[in-house]
Amino acid sequence: FLFDSYNGGFRGLKNPYTIDTTSWSLFGQIEYTLNDQWSVIGGFRWIEEDKDYAWSNNWADFRGGNANILATLQAFSTSSSDSLWSAKAQVDYRPNDDLLLFASWNHGVKASGFNAPFVGVSSPPADILPYKPEELDAFEVGFKATLLDGRARLNASGYYYDYEDYQAFNLVIFDALTSNLPAEMHGFEAEIQATPVDNLDLLLGVAYNDAEISLGGGATSRPVQSPKWNISGLVRYQWPMMNGNMAIQGDFDYRSGTIFNLSDNPNTGSIGGYTVVNTRLSYTTADEKWDVAVFANNIFDREYRVQQFDITGDPLFFADGFLGLVEEYYGRPRWIGGSISYNF
Repeated sequence: FLFDSYNGGFRGLKNPYTIDTTSWSLFGQIEYTLNDQWSVIGGFRWIEEDKDYAWSNNWADFRGGNANILATLQAFSTSSSDSLWSAKAQVDYRPNDDLLLFASWNHGVKASGFNAPFVGVSSPPADILPYKPEELDAFEVGFKATLLDGRARLNASGYYYDYEDYQAFNLVIFDALTSNLPAEMHGFEAEIQATPVDNLDLLLGVAYNDAEISLGGGATSRPVQSPKWNISGLVRYQWPMMNGNMAIQGDFDYRSGTIFNLSDNPNTGSIGGYTVVNTRLSYTTADEKWDVAVFANNIFDREYRVQQFDITGDPLFFADGFLGLVEEYYGRPRWIGGSISYNF
């Protein structure tokens, strides 16, 4: 970050960091069929991961585009060593050829790590630099069913996630910081694929995720970029033409409201639910080597944000209002185009 001009150059802060990681693991999985209807799956993984971390805050001269370090204002170096394990246990039941029922437990892990903050004239709090490993116990039940004499398939499952030291992602001015917080999630997913008549394909998917992160003092939040509802669908019809196949397709994707930051700051913002609709018309030769298509994405020209950064200022490192703006990124507007593809 550049603070002032100096004899035709610039002087400012440079915050380099390095993380050297060494990781190895041993794993195995076994699937055993008890009889024609019952089977079990078990797996286990042992993980060793070591990290060496170094970070510094330097006053530098950027004359000529190169950073010449004039003074090191702060420096921090450390290492971590994690011994972790993950596991899987699942029971499958097939009462007939068209139905599978299952129940599973998975223990998952993420290794510890280190943040690399960009700082101004003050030092970062020492407790924001390292973060601990994350552990997850995931419980899931569901089924997979074939319907209508094979013309449809319905998959559905429900889950509960119990986290220990959840690695919560948060944006603090220029920094993407990770911290450990209590969290749990539960929800369900369902998807149906169908071909009710020849050449007509239908797809509908619904996902619900009720997620809660404890921020302390009774305050809670959803994870960043984690909508409660996701709904998507597709309709595609294909018919023969000119010794090939024409196809017309329409699809949509709905996301309910979400947040861009864990902190209760109006500048970091949130966004309400939105739907994006796309369409496509294509011709494919009989040998499937040539594909010619025209498409229109976001045909209703829906305006929606995909990310937002509050860079008005950071009370940890800068005076409030230091930069005085909020940076927003929007999804692509209505986009009409075409493509020609050849498959070798």
